[in-house]
Amino acid sequence: MKNARESQMLVAGQPKLSSIVDTAKNKQWGIGKRGIEVSEKIYRLMLQLLKRNGENMGDFKEIPHPKGTWTLSCHAQTVCTIKVKQDGDNILVKAPNNVVVYKQNNTFQYGMIKNIYNFYGPNHQPVTGILLQIITNLYPRTRYLPGTIGNLLHLFGIVVGSIKESQQIMILATDVVSLAAYCYSNNKLFSLAPKTLFLSPQNRSIPF
Repeated sequence: MKNARESQMLVAGQPKLSSIVDTAKNKQWGIGKRGIEVSEKIYRLMLQLLKRNGENMGDFKEIPHPKGTWTLSCHAQTVCTIKVKQDGDNILVKAPNNVVVYKQNNTFQYGMIKNIYNFYGPNHQPVTGILLQIITNLYPRTRYLPGTIGNLLHLFGIVVGSIKESQQIMILATDVVSLAAYCYSNNKLFSLAPKTLFLSPQNRSIPF
């Protein structure tokens, strides 16, 4: 009877075989280090980001993989905040510091941060990609006549933008030029569409 009790205690104290196998798999594949498996859309944006910056990365779904080409993994780690400048600006996934000004094709553009991903590029070099919801610059685009609402916005350094839900882009942290303060407009004001934003870049030298 004593031996039976001891065997029951031993069995009860031992971890299940399935949990041992899962732990072994996690260690073998490094799931904790790789992060999560991203969606197809995010993966394409990661590839586009690297190719825009002159990196020749292969698609892991294209088999056989081209010789001499690094293949981009479909795993990435998500982070909540990163520092974009040595002197201090932190950007967040959530408000208030989640709208940025970035430069692309020699133009300044606005975007709302949806997520931040850490992943590996060529030569296993770490890359931080910032996923943005594109904000289109509605106005002012040029100087307006004195007395017009566009001219007043220009004088106060305010840009009116609209969030494009279906348009996303991924940029590098080094592409960020400035943070931007923002607030949503009243839909009845100037007959603006829903999700219209008043934007004010922190860097006042940014042209419209």
